[in-house]
Amino acid sequence: MLIAGSTGRLPKLLVELLSARGARPCVAAAEGGADALQRAGASAVFNHHAESFTEQLAGTGLSAVVDVVGREEEPGWVREALGCA
Repeated sequence: MLIAGSTGRLPKLLVELLSARGARPCVAAAEGGADALQRAGASAVFNHHAESFTEQLAGTGLSAVVDVVGREEEPGWVREALGCA
């Protein structure tokens, strides 16, 4: 699962809940907060300003994308780029 959009409280809570249930959540967010997210259980944290998380995660069998900010204007493009359309 990819959590996109933030390094705040909601993504950290989602990471904690998902990793406690055996998932391996990834987070795409702005720089800062990566250490806290990894300590909470994120398997990877991508700086979406510096690297393309769609390229990094394409073809990995990603099962879901959660946009916690609600700014993704074309969610179909993200699903297609990640191979989870």
